[in-house]
Amino acid sequence: DKDYEKRRRKHQRSQRRVQEFFENNLKNEINFKALEDFPNWLKCFRLHKWAPCFEGMKWQEIIELNEKDLVKLGVSKSYVRFMLLKDFQKIKAALSKKKASASDKC
Repeated sequence: DKDYEKRRRKHQRSQRRVQEFFENNLKNEINFKALEDFPNWLKCFRLHKWAPCFEGMKWQEIIELNEKDLVKLGVSKSYVRFMLLKDFQKIKAALSKKKASASDKC
């Protein structure tokens, strides 16, 4: 069926874009500039549905949230909270490393 094939190819392209974004902005090295536009960062991980939960917050505040905070903000799906918290840990670790590296240069 042509429609099925078209949808399948579109889904595969979308999955590749998500994977590429992950590898370029989170896995290999944290792209702190990409975090400045947090709603777009979420969109790139196909989590844009949750962007309104973080409205008015800076990414530096967002990465300090815990599971209870995410629930209070309206992130109702446990797998989404798990993914976000895991990513927040990676970001905080990279931020600590970046700060330590900067202080070593002084």
